[in-house]
Amino acid sequence: MRVCVQVCPRRPLLLGLIGLAAVVGLLAAGSVQPILAQVVRAQTATAPTAGEVVVKAPHAVLMDAASGAIMFQRGADDLIYPASMSKLMLLAVTFKALKAGQIKLDDEFFM
Repeated sequence: MRVCVQVCPRRPLLLGLIGLAAVVGLLAAGSVQPILAQVVRAQTATAPTAGEVVVKAPHAVLMDAASGAIMFQRGADDLIYPASMSKLMLLAVTFKALKAGQIKLDDEFFM
């Protein structure tokens, strides 16, 4: 008796995407705890006085979400390299979706 199994050409891609999602999820789950610890430390630290902004980073921008007003900036116009390849990939995917009309600049995404 002979059995023929037809392999779906998309199956390796699907399995690869599922594997990638699992790895990203595990990495994200492992990195949440240190981030939460930083947030708790930041919330329990003494707050700076009014008008005082304490930032150790060489580049920073603080913007009011409601009005869009820039409240603080340091090195905002300096040319710097992106911190990671994932940010570049996010930009590439975003601009491709904008060009295709799948999203608009005023769309909001909640995570």
